[in-house]
Amino acid sequence: MEAIYLQADEISKRRQFVRIDEDARNRLRRLAPVLEEGVDQALEHLYKAVRSRSELRRLFREDIEGAEAARKAHGLQIALGNFGPGCVESTRRIGMAHENCAMPGLVDQFRMES
Repeated sequence: MEAIYLQADEISKRRQFVRIDEDARNRLRRLAPVLEEGVDQALEHLYKAVRSRSELRRLFREDIEGAEAARKAHGLQIALGNFGPGCVESTRRIGMAHENCAMPGLVDQFRMES
């Protein structure tokens, strides 16, 4: 997987596009404890479902804990309003992992069955 390197001005343009200004980042930081709990609960629910289904478990090649930790770290970056190069890179890695294992179709299936 090739890393994506974005200049600070490009990251800023992307934040502006999704309307994440300094006020929004400050609000996210204030909400971080609540968001962290929500991230934990959502990931607990997701990975409980993953562990319960063999067709999903095998996609992780026995590193479900690593995926869960990476996903939590990424969610917390967003919750804290940290949209810098690290967030860009983790977004890319998560997206590539989903693409490599046909995750969008599995996520849709999970939604229908939940």
